[in-house]
Amino acid sequence: TNAIKCLDSQVKSVCAHSAGNHGTALAWAASKKNLECTIVCPLTAPKTKKKAMRDLGAHILEVEHAHRTAAVATLVKDTGATMIHPFDDDNTIAGQGSLGLEIFEQTEGHLDAILVPVSGGGMAAGISAALAELSPSTRIVLVEPKGKDLGQALAAHDREIAKMTTSVDQPLDTIADGMRSRLLGQRPWSLLQHLPQTAVLSVDNEAIVNAMITLFSTFKTCVEPSGATALAAVQATDPVTFHAAVGENAVNIAIIVCGGNIDIEPMLRAHYHHTQ
Repeated sequence: TNAIKCLDSQVKSVCAHSAGNHGTALAWAASKKNLECTIVCPLTAPKTKKKAMRDLGAHILEVEHAHRTAAVATLVKDTGATMIHPFDDDNTIAGQGSLGLEIFEQTEGHLDAILVPVSGGGMAAGISAALAELSPSTRIVLVEPKGKDLGQALAAHDREIAKMTTSVDQPLDTIADGMRSRLLGQRPWSLLQHLPQTAVLSVDNEAIVNAMITLFSTFKTCVEPSGATALAAVQATDPVTFHAAVGENAVNIAIIVCGGNIDIEPMLRAHYHHTQ
C-alpha cells in the first residue's frame, strides 16, 4: 500500500513477481487506485494465492521460479508497467516497517526481542529499521528456512556467499513457499548487515508443520508455512541457542505470524479420506 501511495500520478499499471503474499497486497492496493496489475508467479505458487490475486483483478503470469525476474523485466519493457519489488524497494520496506512501529506501541516500548521471518528481507529490514530507531536495545532474530545460511552470509559480510555451494536462482527446498529466495535483496542486506543486535535461527519443515499445528489447534488460527516459521523457531530451537539469540534476560518477546494463504482443501480432503 505504501509503495502504491508513493507512485507518480501518471502511472497506469504496476507489476511484480511474487509467490502470492506481496502479489495479493499489491493487487488490492492497485485496485483501490484503479491501476492495472500483473503478477508473475512461480509455477509452484499455491492455487489459493493465485485465486486471491485474480479475485482482486490482477493478471497472473506463471513462470519457472528462476525466470521471475526476467519475466518482470520483459513486462516493464513491453507494457511500460511500473515494477513494485516485493522486498528490494525502499517504499515497500518502509511500509512493512510499520509492523515494527505497531508492535513497539502495543508493548509500550518494553520489547526485549522480536522473531521475524526472512526471505528477501523486506519485512525484516523494515521492522529492524523501525525498532533500531525506536528501541535500539531490542534484539532482532531473523528466522529462515533451513538451507538459506543467512547467518553465515552476515558473519562473512558476503550477501552472495550461497553462490559457493549452489545456484542462487535455485529455490530453497522448503515447505514455506513464500520464503524460497536464497538471497536477501540489496536494500534489505544493506540495512540488516549493520545492525549489531541481529541473530539468525533456522527451521526445517517438520518444525514449521508443528508450529502450524500449534497455531491451528491452540490458537484456532490458520497460518501458512511461511507465517509459522517464527513460532517454529520458538518451539524447535534448543534453549541454549534460543536464549543466546534473544538475550539471556529477555522477558518480552514478540513473534511475527503472518500469512494465511494456504490451500486448505487438499488437507481437508486428505483427512476425510484418511478417516473413511
